Amino acid sequence: MKSDITKNQIVLPIKGNRYVSIIQNDKDYPYDNLGTSYGNYGDKVEIAILDSDFNYLDDGTFEYGVKPWLTTRELSVELLKLIGD
Repeated sequence: MKSDITKNQIVLPIKGNRYVSIIQNDKDYPYDNLGTSYGNYGDKVEIAILDSDFNYLDDGTFEYGVKPWLTTRELSVELLKLIGD
């Protein structure tokens, strides 16, 4: 049985008609489509900027639109930056 690749993903709206995707690593994550999410299960997350059609958006916020390997503390700092202003 193939896992649902979005089961560990949260997508939140941010300013500019964009979204931020937060993906937690999963032990059976298939490593295609929605980012890489390497690392120990539950240890790190990856965030990405998405456009209004939920496609990766390389708008300069993160390199290639993605910021991997974030701890909980790093994630909170990045989210505060995205929702600030």
